[in-house]
Parts: sequence; structure tokens; C-alpha cells
Amino acid sequence: MPERVPVDFFAKCLYPSHLKSYNGALYFIGKRGDIERNAYDSDVYRLQDGKAVQLTSSRDAQDFTPTERGIVFASARKEKDKEDIKRGAPLTVYQLLPYDGGEARETLRVPRKVLDIEWLAEGKALFRATLDHRLNALLDENGGDMDKALAARKEQDDAATVIDELPFWFNGQGLLGGKRSALYLWEGGTAALLTDPWANAGKPTLNAARTKALFTQQVYKDKAPRYSALMEVDLATKTVRSVHGAPEGHFVSVGYDPDGLIYYASIKPDAPHGENTNPRLTRINADGAHETLDQTPDGAYNHRNTVGSDSKLGNIDSGLVFARGKAAFLNTVVNDCHICAYDIGKGEFSQVTARPGMVVEFIPWKDGYAAIAMRGDGLPDIYEVTPDGEENRLSGLNDELLSGYKISTPEPLTFTNKEGVAIHGWVIPPDEWPGGGKAPAILDIHGGPKTAYGSVFFHETQYWSGRGYAVMYCNPTGGDGRGDEFADLRGKYGKVDYDDIMGFVDAVLEKYPAIDPERLGVTGGSYGGFMTNWIIGHTDRFKGAATQRSIASWLSFSNISDIGHTFGADQMVGAPWTNPEEWWRASPIKYAPAFKTPTLVLHSDEDYRCPMAEALQLYYALKLMDTPTRLVLFKGENHELSRSGKPKNRVRRLNEITDWMDRFVRG
Repeated sequence: MPERVPVDFFAKCLYPSHLKSYNGALYFIGKRGDIERNAYDSDVYRLQDGKAVQLTSSRDAQDFTPTERGIVFASARKEKDKEDIKRGAPLTVYQLLPYDGGEARETLRVPRKVLDIEWLAEGKALFRATLDHRLNALLDENGGDMDKALAARKEQDDAATVIDELPFWFNGQGLLGGKRSALYLWEGGTAALLTDPWANAGKPTLNAARTKALFTQQVYKDKAPRYSALMEVDLATKTVRSVHGAPEGHFVSVGYDPDGLIYYASIKPDAPHGENTNPRLTRINADGAHETLDQTPDGAYNHRNTVGSDSKLGNIDSGLVFARGKAAFLNTVVNDCHICAYDIGKGEFSQVTARPGMVVEFIPWKDGYAAIAMRGDGLPDIYEVTPDGEENRLSGLNDELLSGYKISTPEPLTFTNKEGVAIHGWVIPPDEWPGGGKAPAILDIHGGPKTAYGSVFFHETQYWSGRGYAVMYCNPTGGDGRGDEFADLRGKYGKVDYDDIMGFVDAVLEKYPAIDPERLGVTGGSYGGFMTNWIIGHTDRFKGAATQRSIASWLSFSNISDIGHTFGADQMVGAPWTNPEEWWRASPIKYAPAFKTPTLVLHSDEDYRCPMAEALQLYYALKLMDTPTRLVLFKGENHELSRSGKPKNRVRRLNEITDWMDRFVRG
């Protein structure tokens, strides 16, 4: 008999990412949790006869490139290299693994912390790496001695932290302290800096001839500009130019078509729905004119996957994929993520895939595409996608694992909100309804807000189902996949979205009379944490709440979050000192006197998206209101705890939430 999904189920799965092809074969990075080591094993695999064949055993391969000589991947093998990297030395070591097997051997040593790399030819590569101005200054002061420079930096850090730029930290990166991401050309054993030393460069995209590359950049010493510029580097002359006529903005993807014409999908500064406006795809024609290809008034294409799941790791943004006369891209469509494409010859957009779920990443392959996708109740697998959208599953990476567990299929439920808009959601029933009684339920709220829930596998919801809870979740106004107007929550936080969520709960209780309305819990992270905080200040219908990586006050968030100075002003329609009433109205902490719901507060001490001050002030208010509460701060974790945090901390997080619900909701 199948078992219930356990709390550490996520660590048993193999997660594919970084899908690539060479000579018709498919390769990928496979990640798997290691509870004992409290880390994720990450190695290169080849797909062979539907099976994942592990090629490396370093457990730290984060990316790779198939080349004529073999597979090149970054991995520090020598103990001294590992120690130097741990101390913060800028070093990346590449290994070469022959296709016919054998031991990997060192093939390149780059004295930089490489972020991503494109191999151009033998001995030549374009890469992006961290340029650390502070460390470079210490190197100069210490005559180029790296050991002395690292020791001097540690001594300084142990004494004080100096902040002199904005943003001063970034989630997943820590304190920036003069660090930038720069482009380099590796040639003849040396790295030539291509970009301005104070530029933050985005990941480059090469043309078909691999002679030029597009990238975005922001140049600053004091305060980062709000928008990016589109740049091009000529790799033969090593010259960098601003792409003529490309307006600054938020660039979602850029690329060249086979004829060398430049395409970009961007959100302009004057976008009518703010930063959450969907980008428009634009082409620079041969005459230099910028032609907007996506002219849909409702913003039909978001050019990314925003469907959530806690059961995928390490996936990359596919960007624009040019093949067979089309520019293809990922796109969230209502509750699913599909491959969509622009036919260059016909000038038409179309949706390629059709099955519910999500495509996570994809590449050109054979006469169509190869994709990593989540379908039905399954985990990520590799699929062949034909030009007309037919799919053939090529792998069953976790089939044997899944067969041993009982999986509850999400049941769709749609209701019409007060504005006459259909709001989509799902209910996962408990794996067994209680005989003669009613089941407790947990409302789970997604982050973003411009993301979406779908029908895909979620570990935490399956775990709660196995524990006897019904789980309900929906996509309220403010979410993705429904166009610009639906996603625009500016000035509406806590209004229409709150009404949508409460209306969905009412619809669930009406359809599922076996759910006990007196035993409801609520949880969510990021925007879902904000909304959990909002809910406990506006209703007592929930018996327990667990708020994760949340916002308690827009005012404090604005001035300490890594994105606060731009995102906050955009969403609140004006700076806090020009529109303070709206900032305070939309802050959950304003409604602290109404906090009566027992609330668990979960946060990470290195969360710089919603910094720790948000959790502290919320916990403080709950205590002042004599409301049962508990604050759990996870050390060394950031905003991604629930999705890619250390395995032991992910287990602890899920146990904390479940124990809280058992105590106050289940009763």
C-alpha cells in the first residue's frame, strides 16, 4: 500500500535543470537533496534510453558545456582550491570529462568568481564574473598577495560593516560592498575586462556566428539606476556600444535572430501598469527602426515562467529561443506555463504547447524542442515537443519513487468575484476524509504577487493532505497569466485581492461540506506572507496562521529591502514621503490591535528581499496584543528557504508550520 508523502520527500527526488544537447544527445544537471550532508548533490547527467546516467561525481557541478573534446564543468577538486574559495578568493576551476568515460581532468583555471560562461573556441571564452572593487583595493595595498588581502578583509569585516551604496545588499548575494558583475573575454590565458568597471552586466546572449553578444547593464558608484540599458559587445574588436534606440527599461529577454537582427522584450519606464506590466517584444529591423511585435492591449505575454512549485531546483531562464523561423519563449497563460512563439515570416504569435502544467525550461532539439516540464501529478521530467505541440515524455526520473507514495490530485474550483472576474483555484482533499466527521483545512497563498498557482506537484500541500488536511489555494487579482489589468494591484493591496481570497474560501466551503469551517488555517510566503498578515488583522475566521518571509510594513520594507526603493514606490504609487497615507493603509502592522489569530512567524536572517525587521516588528506586535505567537529565524537562509534552502532547514520549516496547525487548527 502506498505511503503518505513524508516531510523529507523533496530530498529524495532528482531534479533536472540546465538542459542541453550535443550530437543529438540530451544532457542536464541533476540535483538531489542530501539530508545528512545538509546540501544538494549536483552533477551532470546524460539521458539514455529514458534513464538518467550520472557522468560526474563531484556533487558541486552547477553548470556545464558539451564541447568537441568532452563535457566542461566547474568544480574545485584540490583541497587548497576549496579552502581558498571558501575564504572568498576569486577562483573558478574547470574540469574536462571525455565522452568515452574516464576521469575528469583540470582544463582551465580562471582567477575570477565566474557566474556564467560561453565557450567560443579553443582557449577562448566570454564569461561574466564578480568584480570586487574592495578586494582589488586590498590587493593593491598588499602588493598583490591574495592571502594578505583576504586576511585584511576578514579583519575589517570582524570590526565593522561599511555601507556606501544603494542597494547595499541583495537576496542570495549578501552585502554588495562594491561588487559588480562584469563581462570578460578569456583569450591567450588572460581575462580582458569588456565592460565599465562599475557596471552590473546581465547574462550575455550570443549571435549565431558567436562574434557578438547582447547584454543589459547598469553603471553606478553610489545609487543604482532604476532601469537598465541594452548593450552589445563585438568580440573581435572588444568594443562595447549602446544599442541605438533601445530605451532603458526592465529587460526580460534579449536575443539575435539567425539574420542577426536584435530582439528584446522589455518593460518601459512609462508602462501603463507599472513594473508589473508585461513586456512587449520588439525587433530592431535592418533600417534601425524599432518595431513592436507584441501589440496586444492586455499584455498577453509575460516571457517567463511564474507558476510556482517547491519541487524543482536550479532551473534557468530559457529567454528567446530562435529556431526554424520562430522566436520561442516561455509564457504564463492563466494557470499554466507554455512555450509560445513568434513566427518571423508570418508575423504571428502562437501557443506551441497545450497540456496543463508548466514548461520549466526548453531548448531547440531535432525538428522541435526538448523541454523540462511538470505534468499531472508528476515531478519534472524531460519531454520532446514537436513543432505542432505534441509531447513525448523521454524520461521517468522519479517514477519509481512516486509509485511508493499516495498522491492527492488537485481538484479545480472557479468562482466569480465581485467584479465579475473568474478566480481560479484548487482543493487538494485529505488522502482520507474522516468518517462521520469534518476535516481541517489550510489556505495556502502564493508569493509575488505577480505569480500563479497551477495544478502541478507541490510537496508541502501533499504532505498536509497526508496529515489529514484539505488544502486550498487560488490565484487572486494581482497574479500572473491574465494580462496587465488583472496583475495591477497598485493602490489595491488588501482590497480586491483580500476579497478574492475570502470569496474563494467561501466557495470551497460551499462545495466541500466535509471541510470544517471552524478549523481553518492560513499560511503563505512573501506576498503570501503579507496577505497572511493582512488576514489576521481583518478576520478571526482562521484558528491558526503561519506567516513566512513576509512584509509587515511597506514603510520599513521600502527603505531596507534590496528592491524596496523601486518596487515599493511603484506598487504604492509614489514615495512614502509623498503618499504616506497609502503606504500606511496597506501595511498589515497598522491593524495590529485586531491581531487575535495564533500566528507563527517564520523568517530567514539573510532574507534581504523581505528583511528580518519585518518579522521582528510583527512578532513584537503579536506579543503586545497577547496573541499566541512564536518566531523562528533560520540562520544562513534567505528568501528562497522553502524552495532551495538547506535540506534540514526545509524539513524544520515544514514541521514548524504543521505542528502549529496541529496545535491551533486541528485541535
